[in-house]
Amino acid sequence: MLGSTEDEDDLRIIGQDSELLVTLQESDLTWLKSVSEAVERIDNGNYGECVSCGQDIDEETLAALPWVVFCLRCTH
Repeated sequence: MLGSTEDEDDLRIIGQDSELLVTLQESDLTWLKSVSEAVERIDNGNYGECVSCGQDIDEETLAALPWVVFCLRCTH
C-alpha cells in the first residue's frame, strides 16, 4: 500500500485482534441468549428444572451458573 506505515507484522496483529473481537462478541451473544432463556424459564415457572430429565437442578449449581439447563446427572 502506497503511503501506509503498517508492515506485515502490524497487519498480522490487526488481523488477530479483529478475530479476537469477533470471538468475544460471539461469546457475549451466546451468554446473553443463555441468560434470556433463563429469564423465559423463570417466567414460565420451570426455572431450575433439567430440560432433559425434569429433575431439579442443584441450588449450588444454579448459584454458580444461573443459566444452566441440565442437572449434573444429565451432563455426564
